[in-house]
Amino acid sequence: MFGALWLVTFKQWRGHKLRVALTTMGIALGVAVFFAIRVGNATLLDSLHATVEKMAGKATLQITAGEAGFSEKVLDVVRATPGVQLAEPVIETMVQTSFSDEGTLMVMGVDTAGDQQLRDYQFDRTQTQIVDPLVFLAQPNSILLSRAFADRHGLKIGDKLTLFASDGKKDFTVQGTFKPIGVGEIFGGNIAVMDVYSAQVVFHRGRKFDRIDLMNDPNVPAEVVEQRLRAQLPAGLEVARPEARGQALENAITAMRVGILITSFVALLVGVYIIFNSFMIAVNQRWKEIGILRAVGVEQGNVSRMFLFEALLMGAIGSLVGIAGGFVLATAANRVMRGMVAAVYGVVSTDAPARLHYDQCAIAFALGVAASLIGAWFPARGAACLDPALALHNIETRRRESEQDGGETERACF
Repeated sequence: MFGALWLVTFKQWRGHKLRVALTTMGIALGVAVFFAIRVGNATLLDSLHATVEKMAGKATLQITAGEAGFSEKVLDVVRATPGVQLAEPVIETMVQTSFSDEGTLMVMGVDTAGDQQLRDYQFDRTQTQIVDPLVFLAQPNSILLSRAFADRHGLKIGDKLTLFASDGKKDFTVQGTFKPIGVGEIFGGNIAVMDVYSAQVVFHRGRKFDRIDLMNDPNVPAEVVEQRLRAQLPAGLEVARPEARGQALENAITAMRVGILITSFVALLVGVYIIFNSFMIAVNQRWKEIGILRAVGVEQGNVSRMFLFEALLMGAIGSLVGIAGGFVLATAANRVMRGMVAAVYGVVSTDAPARLHYDQCAIAFALGVAASLIGAWFPARGAACLDPALALHNIETRRRESEQDGGETERACF
């Protein structure tokens, strides 16, 4: 019986190739959008955590106080705390560049001498590293650029760079570059470094820092140092592991990620609607054929299963195509999501390649097949409940009689 029904299905597919192809592509499109957004979400989270990890470097603890910052005196307290091996101040500022094709640039103010023990800068010796360290420290407008950013805009040592901060236009002099490794990988190379005390002057921060990154003594657990710092530091300062900052960023964009994910489910619902209409057309096209099958003794359940099997095949093929297409779209989806995060939340993430997660593939495949079966369920039930005698009449007669009996036969079947 199954073989005979499969031949009927195959004959219909061969005779209506365009409808079958469009239905399958409808499933594929819904799955592709869903899968691309899922992968984009995962990639965005990976890039956020990678950003925090590279910016933290070897730091085991970080001290922050929100956007207001905190006094330089806190640094002296931290460095005097037993168990603290190294503590370095940081100022972070997002600025706009003067290049029309470029977005924001992260400027990190650090102590370039001590901070290299925490973070990997790898200053580029092929470009003289820092032309003159004394000039770099003496001139507040000195800046170091990642080589990726410098190469994109043809900037060389001694060139001028105009940036726009929240308090106006700033002119800097390029005094060196560092390789796209470690810190240089962050934000796709859109990062610059300057002396932390110069950053205080240029960006009008007064005598304040944004953050202190520290390493604990290997002989003293980080938990112990954290407790000691909490006991000594004034209220309003937060002491946390670097990974906690990544979690905070993740929590900040949760609403946006959930909203985009809901949009992906809407795409699947559109696929269900397409499948429903396609199978309603298929049932109407095969009305007499269904009547003949029922007249020769094919049970209602087998007629229903014939259509559901078609939906299963289309769903499986469409889901596989959708997963492949969605993975290609994931790069574009991640770029859009990163742009939204930067624009709405002010959080800039590092470029990260999309990764294929097999659990996400399985979920997308299952949802695609399920959407196909759900869309085909009611048309399949309608076909199974068809009265054979009514089906063998011509379509015009069937319609008139169906209107007269009020569809009682079909309603009874449901």
